[in-house]
Amino acid sequence: IAEGHRFLSHVIKQAFDVHLENDPHFPQFIKFSSPYQKVLGDNPDAFYHVCNLDNDLTYKITGQMQDEAYVSFTLAEAKCRGCFSNGVVADVNHFQLKMKE
Repeated sequence: IAEGHRFLSHVIKQAFDVHLENDPHFPQFIKFSSPYQKVLGDNPDAFYHVCNLDNDLTYKITGQMQDEAYVSFTLAEAKCRGCFSNGVVADVNHFQLKMKE
């Protein structure tokens, strides 16, 4: 029972971080998993960050790549804000991104 409560508290925290505290007009990438906050098990080779977007807006992602072996951005669609994803709409990895030299 204690492990179930712990899992549920992690899911609720993620829901607050992603859906309550993250404004699609000013989106920020939120760390979705960590060694202490997991959903559906470990994935030691990946770090996931998520944010909410608005279909009516245009976004530009900026940043710096350092020593990452792989970077990917995946766009998923949902019927409503906070609803489960209907599936992947688009996906692009660092080989396809425009990078400044």
